[in-house]
Amino acid sequence: KVGRKNMELNNTMPTLSVITTFPPNRWDTYAKRMIDSHVEYWPDDVVLYAYHEGEKPNYNHPKVKFINTEEVNPELLKFKQRHKDDPVANGELQEIPNGVRRSEKLQTVGGKDAKKGSYLWDAVRFAHKTFAVDHALKNTDTDYVLWLDADTYTFRKITTEFVTGLLPENKLVNYL
Repeated sequence: KVGRKNMELNNTMPTLSVITTFPPNRWDTYAKRMIDSHVEYWPDDVVLYAYHEGEKPNYNHPKVKFINTEEVNPELLKFKQRHKDDPVANGELQEIPNGVRRSEKLQTVGGKDAKKGSYLWDAVRFAHKTFAVDHALKNTDTDYVLWLDADTYTFRKITTEFVTGLLPENKLVNYL
């Protein structure tokens, strides 16, 4: 998009959107708390795009836009269907004919052994996040798009300048 240096040259403030995803069974567990904290502590011009599955939660606020992730990402449903019975795509090790393979180059990631089953390798479970980020990048008109997990919450006022000041200029994807 525009980039911080260009904004500084033009004396414009960077614009920011926040995105998150959550399944229906996590609305009461943590997603509503996260969204409430966004409404209370984030600037009025920072919209939270909440990608949900199934029915839209009964929640209305101008700082929150709900997006049905399955409706806007038909490829997500195809991906999940295609890989639902593939153990490797679901974080396990057992390979099936014509299935997903883990790269032999993987040794360890984040201290976790890449040669054992783990939720860390569950592409099907976490595909919603990737598809939501892709959709947001293509459909928001802001300088920055920030992903926040729905199980996080904000507990004090936050400014756009604070957040954008944490994000490197030369990276496409950043997360907080």
